[in-house]
Amino acid sequence: MNNWRTNPSVIRALLRRNLVLKLGVKGLNNREIAERVKAWSIEQGIAIPKNYNSSSVQRDLRKEMASVEISEKEKTIERGLADLRLDYLFKSLWPDAAYNQDHKKVDLILKIMDRRAKMWGLYANPGQ
Repeated sequence: MNNWRTNPSVIRALLRRNLVLKLGVKGLNNREIAERVKAWSIEQGIAIPKNYNSSSVQRDLRKEMASVEISEKEKTIERGLADLRLDYLFKSLWPDAAYNQDHKKVDLILKIMDRRAKMWGLYANPGQ
C-alpha cells in the first residue's frame, strides 16, 4: 500500500485544495471556484470528482482551513491590516458622503462601520 504522502489521490486532493484556497483568497465565490477547478483539472490532466460543484468547494475550503493554524500574533496583524484597509476606504468615501450627501457612499460608510464593529466584537451578544 502507498504511503499517504505519495498516494496519487492524496496528492491530487492536496493540489486541488491548495488551488481552491488561493481562488477563495482572491475573492471568487464557490461556483466560480468550482468552474476554475474543473478547467484547471482538464488543463493539468488531473482527475477530480465527476460531480465537483460549489458544495465540493466548501468541503475543500473547510479541510484546507482546518490545516492552517494562525497564531494570535498573526491574527492581530491581520486584524490591524483589515482595520487599515477599512480606514482607507472610509476616508476616501467620507467627503462625498458627508458633504455631497451621496446616499450610495453613505450606505458604504455604514457598511464599513458595521464591518469594523463586527471585526472588533463591539456588538453585544443577543440574550445578554
